[in-house]
Order: sequence, then structure tokens, then C-alpha cells
Amino acid sequence: MRNYCIFLLIVLLILAGCGTNDADNELGTENEQNDQVIEENDTPEGGEEQADEQAGDGSPLPDLEESKTVNMEIEGETQEIVVNLHHHEQLGLSTYVPEDMVVESDDQTFNVYTNFQGSVNKDARFFIKNQTEEKISTYLEGEGFTLTEAGEKAYDFSDKEFLLEKEGFIGRVATLSEHDETYSIGYYYPSEFADGFTPRSHIIVNELVWHGH
Repeated sequence: MRNYCIFLLIVLLILAGCGTNDADNELGTENEQNDQVIEENDTPEGGEEQADEQAGDGSPLPDLEESKTVNMEIEGETQEIVVNLHHHEQLGLSTYVPEDMVVESDDQTFNVYTNFQGSVNKDARFFIKNQTEEKISTYLEGEGFTLTEAGEKAYDFSDKEFLLEKEGFIGRVATLSEHDETYSIGYYYPSEFADGFTPRSHIIVNELVWHGH
């Protein structure tokens, strides 16, 4: 009987040891699986930000602050104005727009309108289009404007510039080459908006950055 009890005790000890090893093996396998899941789902540091900083054509967006304060001259006096960053991925550009203007773009056009005192006026408009001289001329003539080639250029980057005239309105449009494409940059507004609109349009143009540069 004593020998039988000793034998039974040995068997129980062996079985207990096997159970511990099996549990350890199962726990180790589970940890390895969890480590694999974490590695597969782990996003490299900065990965999401890098995705957000890609333009539609894959080129990186310029690293610019979301808003800043710049100087603007109106009627001979310099004053500060807050401008906000805007991107247009399809056209491949970024620029700053004064806070009292509103951007309402589509895939083909970067549109900016005055929003003085919270009132949007689409008669006072700045735009950038991916259009040739012929197409932009046809478009503006359809809007009732007469185009006259400018004697002096306002922009050193332009190929050609035209003055826009329509009763009660003044404006300008310039054509330029960028990304192996032809673009048009222009504006028009009621004549009484001249003092406020012109310096704001200069800010938009001066802050213009083409993606990939």
C-alpha cells in the first residue's frame, strides 16, 4: 500500500509539471500573436501627418503656418491684417487669404470673394484658373468684360497681362506658365472697392507658392 501511494504521488507530480509547461507554451504563443498584431497595425511615427501633407498629385504640400499677420497698405497707411492658409491641390498651389475674404473653390478654379463685415460679394472676385489665354479671354468676354493688353505688367512672372473693363468694374488678368501648363490669375471688382480690394489681391499673389517648389 505504501509503495502504491508513493507511485501515485510521483504520477501526480509529473502531470502537474506537464500542465505548467503547456500553460506556459500557450501563453508564449498568445504573446507572440499579440506582438505580430501590434507590429502590423502600428503606424510609423508621423505617418498620418505625412499623408496629410501630400498634395493631390503626390507632391508635398509646403510647410507653412495656418495663419499669420502681414502688413497691408491702404490709402498710404500701413495696417496689419490676419491671413489664413489655403491649399488647392488640383491646381497645385497654396497661398494666404485675408481673413475678411472667403474662399469658394471648385476643382478647376481657386475663387476668393470679399466678405467685408460678413457680407459675401461675388462681384468682387480674385481667381486662378488652369486656362490658356484664348480660353480665359473667351470666358471673361462672356462675362461682359473688354480685354485690353496692359502697357505695363503688374507681375514679373506673367507672360501677358490684360486690363478688364466693364461698366462699373475694373480688373486685370495675367497668363503664366507653371507645371508645364498655362494658368490665368485675375481679379475684378466694382470701382468703389478699389481701395480695399487691390491691396488684398496683392497679398494673395505675393504669398502664392506652387507645390513642388
